[in-house]
Amino acid sequence: MMDNVFVALGRAGFIAVALSLAPMASAVTIDFDDIVRVPVDGCFCDHPLTNEYESRGLVIGNGYLVDGVTGDGASGGMTAPNALQGGDTLELYFVGKKPTYVEMYVSAAFEQAVFLDIFGDSGLLFSRRTNGYAGNENYTYTDNQLVKLFSPDGISHISLFAYYNLRTSALIDNLRYEYDVPEPNTTFLMLTALGALLLQRRKIIARRVVCE
Repeated sequence: MMDNVFVALGRAGFIAVALSLAPMASAVTIDFDDIVRVPVDGCFCDHPLTNEYESRGLVIGNGYLVDGVTGDGASGGMTAPNALQGGDTLELYFVGKKPTYVEMYVSAAFEQAVFLDIFGDSGLLFSRRTNGYAGNENYTYTDNQLVKLFSPDGISHISLFAYYNLRTSALIDNLRYEYDVPEPNTTFLMLTALGALLLQRRKIIARRVVCE
């Protein structure tokens, strides 16, 4: 009986700590579908975006509103009616408080790779690239690749460009970013250690009950 009580308490404590470790910060999702696009002669460059989302912490450089269903379609992370098309580069600037976690769905024309440079206030933090052609014939490509970026120091700027360096680069949709998100590996290790401690405590209690 006592063993079950302690086990229940242990599980409750584990859940409470897990919830306390879960990110509490607000998340921002931008799917670009809240803006009405008015195309002119089918040109992608007729509707540039700049500070439309500044109140939500984002300023866009060299980006344009385009139709949001292309390639593998909406089921792959792209939602109608709009998406964000980059020019030769696409610049995402985070203003005010800097997010520690950013994710987005990324595509590119001609199955090319997209390169991402991620900056903090101190300069370049790291770089990433999507799957696609980048000079090597042995490559894989799919539309709407989910890219996840994390930096505990905060992300202030993301620059995206594609391998062929054409007048258009990355196509992105469903941009999402969060603030004060703990590093995933750190959270996992803390939860794992807590689970091991609770399991050890259960074994000790069980031995005491048997001895009594």
